[in-house]
Amino acid sequence: MLQDPRHENFARHLAEGRGVHMASKLVGYTSTNYGLANDPVMKQRVQEIMKEGESDAVMKSREWQERETRAARIDIRDYFDLTTGLMLPMSMWSAKAAEAVESIEFNSLGLPKIKLRKTSSMNNLGKNLGTLTDKVELSGPGGGPVRTINSTMTPQEAAEAYAAMLNPGAV
Repeated sequence: MLQDPRHENFARHLAEGRGVHMASKLVGYTSTNYGLANDPVMKQRVQEIMKEGESDAVMKSREWQERETRAARIDIRDYFDLTTGLMLPMSMWSAKAAEAVESIEFNSLGLPKIKLRKTSSMNNLGKNLGTLTDKVELSGPGGGPVRTINSTMTPQEAAEAYAAMLNPGAV
């Protein structure tokens, strides 16, 4: 078990199949913590947790993915009587249809506006599966800062930096 409770929770979220971005958000980090996720001690702890409760973690992750997939695939026609065009009473909605609703608002005429979790569900799935990213961290050679040419450089420094960018092996 890790000494820092936040790190332990972070490891548990990773072991349950959440992506680094989601795990970071869930434990309260303000940015995605790739550095911690790649730490050898963290990786070892994630492996330990996965071995301890592999089936449970896989099951929770699978349930989460199935719920998000159901919400992403919901059809607006599940909420209306197609013969009258009126919204069905909520008691007649299927469980999957009810689960996918984020909110319902009524305008001044009493007409409903149903906001579905569809978009956020699709984004969550994409992030969890690694097909969507919010940010990509860039670094220069050896993990250092990215070299840029800026107005504070002398003409000679700018020329050298430009040459190094065009031919990185020559420096």
